[in-house]
Amino acid sequence: MRTDIDAVAVAVSAGLLLQSRAENLVFDTRVGYSTGSTDIVDLDTVTIEEVVGCPLFWENTLTLSNRDKNTFFVVKQLNDVGLDRSYYYGRLLPAVEHYFVNWFSARIGPEGALVLLNESLDFGYGVLGGVTFRILKWKLDIDLNVAYRNKPSRVVEGMMRDDIFFSLIFNLNDVFLSRE
Repeated sequence: MRTDIDAVAVAVSAGLLLQSRAENLVFDTRVGYSTGSTDIVDLDTVTIEEVVGCPLFWENTLTLSNRDKNTFFVVKQLNDVGLDRSYYYGRLLPAVEHYFVNWFSARIGPEGALVLLNESLDFGYGVLGGVTFRILKWKLDIDLNVAYRNKPSRVVEGMMRDDIFFSLIFNLNDVFLSRE
């Protein structure tokens, strides 16, 4: 068993947001890195096979909306790049969201993934869906989401995993800055 676990890791991140004057085209990007590490465990012997650093994380999102800003087309692209091993995990998530009324929207989209881990290249797929309820007088959004993914493992070559993910998110709007 490993006893020299690092108690402290340093993490940094930075981002950039660009938008058109009409706010119907928005691009944002962010990058992050942590000095933390992950143990790769040999499942046969239940021992630590390798200790690897956390990957560099880079996310890009492009959002287009119609003139009325009630329909949104989003393409999100995420990358994890290993700096101390042959590792790349990329995901592409296009989606569409439509506000049927100012207090309710629904969204759906497919997901594609690929993992290059050492000498192995694996592909995954998925689908996501969700709804948003807006309580306008409280400036509160309640997001309910579900996603199914058949995705490659980030640590075991050739292993595929089925994941079902549910999330409930509460967002308070206009807390520090008003959009009005």
